[in-house]
Amino acid sequence: MRDDDSIKKFRYFPQEGDCIEEFTYFLAKVLNSGDIVADVVWAESLYQNPELHVQETILNACRIGCFEDVRQMLGSAPYQGSSVGPSTTSLGEIIPSISTPITLKYLGKAVDGLYMQLVENDKLYKSGNTGNGKFFSIVQSSGTGKSRAMIELRTKGVIVLYMNIRSKDDINGYPERDHPVADILQEFPQSQQEYSDRCYALFTVIFHVLKYTFKYYLPKISKDDELVNHWNENMCDLGSPARAQFFQTVEAQFNKLWKKLGYTNPEAGQGRTNPPDIYTSIATLKGAAKAWNEFATGRFGWKPGSNHPRLVIEFDEAHTLIHLHGNKYRPSTVLCRAIREFSVFDVWVLFASTTPQVADFFAPAISHDSLRVPAEGELLFPPYVHFGWDQNAMNTTKVRPHEVSEFEYIARLGRPLWVSLKGRVSSENAVLNIACEKLCKNRSYNPTDRNQALAVLGARLCLAIRRGHLESNEFNTKAVASHMRILKSITPNRLWQTTIYPSEPLLACAAAIQLHSTSESLKETLEVLSDNILDGMVETGNRGELVSRGLLLIGKDLFVRSLGLARTPAKYAENGKLPDCMSVSVVEYLRST
Repeated sequence: MRDDDSIKKFRYFPQEGDCIEEFTYFLAKVLNSGDIVADVVWAESLYQNPELHVQETILNACRIGCFEDVRQMLGSAPYQGSSVGPSTTSLGEIIPSISTPITLKYLGKAVDGLYMQLVENDKLYKSGNTGNGKFFSIVQSSGTGKSRAMIELRTKGVIVLYMNIRSKDDINGYPERDHPVADILQEFPQSQQEYSDRCYALFTVIFHVLKYTFKYYLPKISKDDELVNHWNENMCDLGSPARAQFFQTVEAQFNKLWKKLGYTNPEAGQGRTNPPDIYTSIATLKGAAKAWNEFATGRFGWKPGSNHPRLVIEFDEAHTLIHLHGNKYRPSTVLCRAIREFSVFDVWVLFASTTPQVADFFAPAISHDSLRVPAEGELLFPPYVHFGWDQNAMNTTKVRPHEVSEFEYIARLGRPLWVSLKGRVSSENAVLNIACEKLCKNRSYNPTDRNQALAVLGARLCLAIRRGHLESNEFNTKAVASHMRILKSITPNRLWQTTIYPSEPLLACAAAIQLHSTSESLKETLEVLSDNILDGMVETGNRGELVSRGLLLIGKDLFVRSLGLARTPAKYAENGKLPDCMSVSVVEYLRST
C-alpha cells in the first residue's frame, strides 16, 4: 500500500457528493497491488460493507492529511486479488466491466429531455395529427448514455420495463441480453401472421404479469409512489433476482398462451391448429391491456386525459428487428402494429439503438415493405437524440494549464463511456485501445478502408459530411452505428441526417494514434480524404477551414512525434499524460514546419 507521502502526491481526491466510483478508484490507487482491475473490485466490495463507513473514513483522511485509517480499512479483510491473470484490453473482454456506472449517480439532463418528449408526443398523438401508435425511437452513437437515460425515467414516477434485445451473438455487450424476450422476438417464422401472433402474445403476457406482480406487491406496500418505486428498484437493477423472475414468468406464460393460440411447438412454431375464437391473438392482447389499464387506473388514481407517461416499455438494441425477413415482412413493422392495438391506453414503447434506421419504425394498417419510409414519414415521431456532452467534466477553474493533458482530466470530456472505463481497466493505454477499436470497429486500422479513414480523420479534424450527397445517408448511418459519430438531427421526412464529431479529446488522441500508426498510414488516409473531397461528400468550408485544421493539427501531430513525446501506441499514455493534448512551444512548432 502507498504511504502518506505517496498519497499526498495524487492529483485528485474524493470530495463530498462525488459518485461511488471516485471513492473506490481512490481506494484502488492507495492499495496499489499492481492489478488495478482487481484492486477496484476489492475496493467496491469494501464500499458495500456499511460497518466500514468507507466514504466518511476517506473524507476525514483527506481533510486531515493522514491516511492510516484508510490503510487499516483496506487491511481489515483478506485481500482477494485477481485469479484470472493480467487484465486484457480488448473491447470484447472489457465492456462487461462497465456495468457499474448503471448504479452510479446519474449526471446530465438527457432524461429530462426524454421525459418531456414523451409528454409532447402524447399530446400530438391524442390530437390525432401525428403518430400511428404510441412508440418512438432513441438514436445515438455508442457510449452516450442511451440505456441509462431510458432506465432513469424511473425518477419521473414512470413505471419502467427495460428490455435488451441485442443479438444472441453479441455476448460481450452491456446491458446484457434479456434472453426470454429477445428469443421470442428474434424467432422469425416464414409466415407474417405467425410473427404477428408472437408479438401480440408477448405483449399480452407482459400485461398479465405486470398486473399479477403489482397485485403481489399490494399487501406489503400501500402508498402509490412507494409501490412504483419498489417496482423500479427491482426491475431497473439489471442483475436483480426479481427481474430475472419476472422474465422467467413472462417466458412460461408466453409458452402457455402460444399453445392456446394453436401453435404446437412454442419454440419453433411448427404449424397451427384451429384454436377457439376466444383465443384470437388480437382480442387477447386488447383484453390484457384493458385489464392492466383498469387495474392501474383504479390502484394509482390515474386521471384520464393526462399526457404524462405512466408505463414505458423499452426495447434496447432494437436494430435486431429492422431487416426484411424472407422478402415477406419486416419484424419491426409487425411489432409496431401490435403496439398500435393498445395505444389507446397510457402505455408508451421506446426503441433504442445506435442505428438511425430504428427511427423509421412505423405501423401502417397494411404493410408494403417495397414502399420508401418517407411515404409514411408524417406519421412518425422524431427520434430523441439529445444526450448531452461533457457531463463528467471537471471544474475548469480548479485545473491548472499544465494539467489539461492529464488522462484524469481528458477522460471526463465527451461521452460518459470514457469515465466509465476509467479505473475499470488495467491502464490508461487500455482505455485508448478500446477507443481505437470502437472508432475503427476493428482491432487494427486499415487506412484504405473509407469508413475507417473518414472516422479517424473525422475525430481528428472534425470532418463535415455534405447533406444531399448521394452517399451521405449510407455513410452517416454506418458512421453513427459503428464509428462513434454523433447524430445531430434527422429531417422529418427521414430523408437526410446531420452528423458530427464534437470536440472529444480522448477520441481525437485515439484517432492520432491510428493516423500515425505506420509510416504509410497518414499518406493513405489523406488519399482517401482527397478522393471524398473531390467526390463532393466531405465539406471543406467556404474559406478552406478544413485545410487550415489539417495543417495545424497534423503539423502538431508530427511535431509532437518528432520530440519523442508520443511513443509507440502501447506506451502512448504511460506517464498519465496524453501527448497529443500537451501544450507545445509555438515558436518551436513554427520552426519545425
